[in-house]
Amino acid sequence: MIRVCAENESLGLVVAGADGSWQSLRAVEAATREAARRGLTLMLLTVAGASRTTYGRESLGRLEDTTPASARAASARAVMAARATDPDVSVEVAVVTSPWEPELDRIIERTHLLVLGDHGRGGQVAFSIGSTSGDLARCFRRPILLPGVDTRPRELSSARHPEVFVGLSGQGDETDLLRVAATEALVRGSSLGVIRAVPAAHPGERVLLALVRAWQVVRSVPETAAVACHVDVAQDDPVTALLARCEPDDLLVVGTRGGGTLAGLVTGSVARGVLNGLPCDVVVVPRGARVAPVATGRVPEPVLQSTEG
Repeated sequence: MIRVCAENESLGLVVAGADGSWQSLRAVEAATREAARRGLTLMLLTVAGASRTTYGRESLGRLEDTTPASARAASARAVMAARATDPDVSVEVAVVTSPWEPELDRIIERTHLLVLGDHGRGGQVAFSIGSTSGDLARCFRRPILLPGVDTRPRELSSARHPEVFVGLSGQGDETDLLRVAATEALVRGSSLGVIRAVPAAHPGERVLLALVRAWQVVRSVPETAAVACHVDVAQDDPVTALLARCEPDDLLVVGTRGGGTLAGLVTGSVARGVLNGLPCDVVVVPRGARVAPVATGRVPEPVLQSTEG
């Protein structure tokens, strides 16, 4: 059964998984800020009975009695965290018994971004088979934000504005990945850094060719015309090239190799390597994910830059 407190069901949603843990409260705070940036409603989603612990038969009755109460308590804590982060954001609350409930479809249809905090060691638990976060990720099939877990002191500097970075592989259709990255740069008022990593053994003409092809992809995505873009071809390992450029206040956008699922997060993939590091907030774009448009005001003139390194 699903219980929703809706203020305006015509508005798009930023959905945060809220199970009461400190990781999920971090996700709620991040989702609240994202909803404010986009002018969307915040949905706090709690899955009752999400624990995978094995219980004996004699304890099942007690578990069934306490799970709804625990879900309500987790939901209430999430609301308090959202209000403390930004009291002006419109909030809806939903409690479901399973990520696969048919009634969840209307929430999924309205969702622009899913925010998960259950990333455990380096973000990987959020995509584990059998985890509640992993089930939500596979069910929603939307871009997923994982808040970073950086513990370094953040020195504010007026000389540097946070950036959005996206990694291109040069393989397959990466237009949706670029659309998400450009949208994130637009809502943040940031520039977009497009990183294309090539092997260190590449001669100069092949590096130049990679730069030209990367710009061709960038210019084929209309959303990139609304933000300042620069393309950096790095002769390095893709994970190293991405992590080396990200500061704690930046945003990194990566895609998966899986065909419509998160199965692409396997050992050795770029997305898995990024999640091992989590140098900043990371948006993971599953292949085949629905990318919702963002309403914007005046579109700024594009600023095009190229760098080679």
